[in-house]
Amino acid sequence: MDSTIGIRARHFTLLFVLAANIVSGCGEAGMFSTGELRAMSSSNMGADVDEARVTVTRVSPRCDAAAATACPEAAAPALEIHFEGHSVILDFSNVDEAGRFDMAEFDGFEIEFSGTAEDGPLYFVTVDADQTSIDVDDETLDYQRNYLDINLAGLDYDSETFIKIDLLLGPLNLFARSGS
Repeated sequence: MDSTIGIRARHFTLLFVLAANIVSGCGEAGMFSTGELRAMSSSNMGADVDEARVTVTRVSPRCDAAAATACPEAAAPALEIHFEGHSVILDFSNVDEAGRFDMAEFDGFEIEFSGTAEDGPLYFVTVDADQTSIDVDDETLDYQRNYLDINLAGLDYDSETFIKIDLLLGPLNLFARSGS
């Protein structure tokens, strides 16, 4: 069998199982192994993040939960959060002094993905260990259909800190071709 046909057949099978899972009401990609989802998120099967449809909120014990405005900039290190393709990047290169996120139940960022009804959900997230410069793992992340929470509580950081999180965001591209 031609390897391209084999790859497409595999993608079709994965998509069929995923579609059946969603139609059945599960809404999550629970029928896939973590390895399969990790491979799908590192390929170009998922959609790129549309920054216009993303809201990033700082959540910290240093912020007043009753405040009507977002967490003040002073409560967060001078990091940049941006999106490249299907990844979330936390770049700490602008941090002047090393620091630590508060030891709390949650100290980090909430990212909400919004859009239209035909937009697909967030199926899977994983820390890209090859690109991430500190010891964070998938336990740091919590996600559902339209949001991702990144809990950095107790994390030490400096200007060398870099975190890359890969997303598998729908709609999925069934016939994704590597290298295109």
